[in-house]
Amino acid sequence: MTVYMFEEIKIKFFGQQQRAQKVISKASTRTYINFYRTLICSLDEWYGMTMMDIRELEEKTKKDLDEARDSGEVRGMKVK
Repeated sequence: MTVYMFEEIKIKFFGQQQRAQKVISKASTRTYINFYRTLICSLDEWYGMTMMDIRELEEKTKKDLDEARDSGEVRGMKVK
């Protein structure tokens, strides 16, 4: 799989522009890599599913995410 991405980052802070663009670019690249890595790793779960199976999986995932959002601590990625 090949993914091409084009991002244009414009920051107009004198002296900080290059540093801010570099941080944003790294975070964006890391986000894309993590997303596609997760997508490929979960391929075996959904390959061969019917459309009805996918809808059921979506509903289950939505329910799980709603429960996690309503109760529980904040989770996710953080920029290093």
